[in-house]
Formats: sequence, C-alpha cells, structure tokens
Amino acid sequence: AIRWFLSGSVLQIFTQIIKFIGGLYFLFFLSWKITLVLLLFLPFPFLSVLFFGRRSYIISYNNKERYAKTYSLIQEFVSTISLVKIFSREKKAKDDIINGVKTNYKADNEQQILGIINEIAVELMPGLAMAFVVVLGAYWVIVGTWTIGTLLAYRSYLNYLFSPVTFLATNI
Repeated sequence: AIRWFLSGSVLQIFTQIIKFIGGLYFLFFLSWKITLVLLLFLPFPFLSVLFFGRRSYIISYNNKERYAKTYSLIQEFVSTISLVKIFSREKKAKDDIINGVKTNYKADNEQQILGIINEIAVELMPGLAMAFVVVLGAYWVIVGTWTIGTLLAYRSYLNYLFSPVTFLATNI
C-alpha cells in the first residue's frame, strides 16, 4: 500500500491537481469572466472518455474472444494436421483460419478508429477553448481592455487548466 502511494502515478495525479488549482487561480485573477465560460468546457474530456471507454471495453472484450477462437482453430488445425490431410479438409481449415484472421483484423481496425475518435474528442474541447481565448483576447487587445502580455499570460495559464484535465481524463 505504501509503495503504491509513493509510486509515480499518485505523484503525477497530485502534481496535475496542484497544476490545475494554480492555473485556475491565475486565470480567475486575469479574467474571471472568460474563466467562468471556460469552466463549461472542462467536463467534456471526462464525458468523452466515459462515452468511448465503455464502447472500447466491449470491443476489446469481443476482440479477445475472437482471437481466442481463431487461435483455437489454428491449434486444432496444427494438432490434427495428419487427419486434415487424410480427409482432404485442408481447404476448409485454411478458409476458417483466413476468415478468423480477417475478422480479427476488422475488429482491430474498429477498435483503433474508436480510439482515434476518442483522442480527437478529448483534445477538441481544449483546442476550442484556446481558439475562443485567442479570438476574444485579440479583440480585447485591439480595444484596449487587455495588453498583449495579458493575452499571452492567459493563454499560457490556460494550458495549466486543460493539460491536467486531459491527463486525469485519460489516465484515471
């Protein structure tokens, strides 16, 4: 228990939480109005992981079952190769194995695509939030509400808000 507590993952989680709190403090200090709007973006990485995580688990489980079935076919074919040759069942055995491998390949592709969509969804909200800040911040710089330094500082601290959220959403 002590070894787990002192492990790197707990330390990383603690570091990310401190980073989040510090970033949130400085963002509120620079502009509480934008920060309140940006807080609406925070749940989306977690919701994305929950949504796609369940589907990924189901697909992963089914893939493992398919792999087990294919490997049992291969093992059965190899262990009974002399009987297969005697009864001229080589073509059927070969076709069964090829169909199993093709099915596994398609299922792996499905799981990869789901993972890619999940990554896009997790990274989309921080990207949209950053674009929102840059556009609104540029406007505020033009009208004189902010300086360019304030915009750059806010943009930098925004990473302290979203990188811990993304890390926690994908690692917990």
